[in-house]
Amino acid sequence: MTKRMDSVNSSVIAQQYKNAVDITNIVTKTDPKGRITYANEKFLSISGYSYQELIGKSHNIVNHPDMDKKVFQNLWQTIKNKNIWKGTLKNRAKDGSTYIVTATIIPILDRSNKIVEYIAIRQDISDLLKQRDIIKNQTTDYLTKLPNREKLLTRLESVKNPNIGIIKISNFKEINELFGFEISDQVLIDISKKISYFLKDSKATVYKLPSDEFAILLDEKINITLFKELIFLLVELIKISEIKIYDYLVNVSLICGITNSKINPLSYANMALQTAEQEKKRYVAFDDTLDIKDTLNKNLTWHYKIKQAIERNKIIPYFQAIQNTSTKKIQKYEALVRLIDEDDIVVSPNEFLNIAKKYSQYETITKIMIKNTFEYFKNQPYEFSINISIEDILNDSTVLFITQQIQSFENPHRIIFEITESEGIENYEEVNTFISNVRQYGCKIAIDDFGTGYSNFEHLLKLNIDYLKIDGSLVKNIDSDNNAKLVVETIILFAKKLGIETITEYVHNEKVKKVVEALGTNYIQGYYIGKPDMEV
Repeated sequence: MTKRMDSVNSSVIAQQYKNAVDITNIVTKTDPKGRITYANEKFLSISGYSYQELIGKSHNIVNHPDMDKKVFQNLWQTIKNKNIWKGTLKNRAKDGSTYIVTATIIPILDRSNKIVEYIAIRQDISDLLKQRDIIKNQTTDYLTKLPNREKLLTRLESVKNPNIGIIKISNFKEINELFGFEISDQVLIDISKKISYFLKDSKATVYKLPSDEFAILLDEKINITLFKELIFLLVELIKISEIKIYDYLVNVSLICGITNSKINPLSYANMALQTAEQEKKRYVAFDDTLDIKDTLNKNLTWHYKIKQAIERNKIIPYFQAIQNTSTKKIQKYEALVRLIDEDDIVVSPNEFLNIAKKYSQYETITKIMIKNTFEYFKNQPYEFSINISIEDILNDSTVLFITQQIQSFENPHRIIFEITESEGIENYEEVNTFISNVRQYGCKIAIDDFGTGYSNFEHLLKLNIDYLKIDGSLVKNIDSDNNAKLVVETIILFAKKLGIETITEYVHNEKVKKVVEALGTNYIQGYYIGKPDMEV
């Protein structure tokens, strides 16, 4: 009697679980050949098909023609091997409308370990993506109600005599840390009101730029000196005025960059602001220093070169060998970005990557590198690694592209993503989400440039990584520098205790090679092993 009751209770609970899944998700079942055997109400509603129209049909009925066929090839290969497939799919409803879902497809096995059916559970993310686009296209800053950067860019297309000042709260980070986000937000609101009040009788317009910056645009043919005096007076008045938020008195420090250039005025003003920040000045106008103009001209030249290289398919990966210290065999390759200029000169990323970030070309370069590297290694037996930055990980478009490329790649277990550690890792939650996402396909993770910049052993504890790449700055003189040797030895021992393998970079001669091998590193990389090349 007890066993029968337990069986009844289990059945009731199982039905409740099924109902919970059906209510909150889009659910279908298929037979082993992919023919639909069940579709819940949410699937019928979003697809526009009736139950009778779907039963016995393939899921091809809702496939969108924009989807890469390789995604579905990878999907079927994964689930036929009795593994769970996860990914993002673009679908088309019966009426032709488009919807996007995140999908999890689970093979159901019988007692003999044979596949009896597949269950697909999806969530509709179409509205989320639309909301993201809406937010992106908004022209009013939500917090201050001022027009935002998008509005400023649009306005600059029609102004004839632009005078621009960019004002930055130089101690905003400290205000955040001392008072918290709520107070910081109120400071931004208060500053926006003070600027707007000061300029209310002028023809200038105030804009809220990202983070802690504001822009002032005056479309009037006036002497730059008069415009400077206007901005300087504004900054001084705000500095001496009392900012009281709730019961707190907040001191605000401002710096500004100014220009009246008719060509790239926003870039010139931003360059002046950066100079003020670097040189610890409160004000810098573009015409005050030739260095700014020289730097900007150089940046614009590289911006054009990068644009040309992208259009001519001259952003290419070079590959550098990584040797296993136990087997002495080349086991992996790292993909390194190179630009081939109009004179067929190979340019290293040190020359152009930072410029690409300033001019919104970096995302395109990342995607080109991933696509070309995946394509090159699809028929190669080696593991290969690609450098990605925190900026890539926090970019939804880049992460979606990475996921789609992984799904289309036949052997994702050969892929390693190297997170550039020197840029600093603060948002562990989002980084770990990315790591979990790519790990489900079998990809591995490395921390690059460890031992420089923001190097932090905490990363090794908080992030689920496979490899630690020890930066070349610690390695290049390790045969003669005992302090460097001690640091590298400590890193290797610490990594081993955590089950993380180490890759030592900048192995450029036999002496260095012997030292790092004696310290117990798992892999070595550098010119002594092989220079970067277009072929492996």
